[in-house]
Order: sequence, then C-alpha cells, then structure tokens
Amino acid sequence: MADGITPFLAVGLLVDWEWTLEISPDSSMTLQQRRQQVLARINATGGLSRQYFINWPNR
Repeated sequence: MADGITPFLAVGLLVDWEWTLEISPDSSMTLQQRRQQVLARINATGGLSRQYFINWPNR
C-alpha cells in the first residue's frame, strides 16, 4: 500500500490512479508509460494540492 500513495512507485494501485484521473491506458503501454501518463495528468490538473481536492467536484 505504501508504494501506491504516489504514482511514482505505484504498481498494484496504478489502476486506482488511472480511474481517479479518468485515464484509459492502452493495453500495449508499459508500466512506466502508464505512470508517466498519470503524472502528466496530475501536473495538468493542478497537482496534489489541498485546494485541488477541495474543488474536486467543480472541475
């Protein structure tokens, strides 16, 4: 579980990150590509700031 707290080391919880960020990975993508996609989405949507999650329903 500890490795899934951030997407940097996520393996088992990577699917949860993708679901939360509304990402549908291509089946041919590597684990590293999927992580990069998650990180790119986080950076594009405001990061992991407190305010971002407070405003979550309004996105």
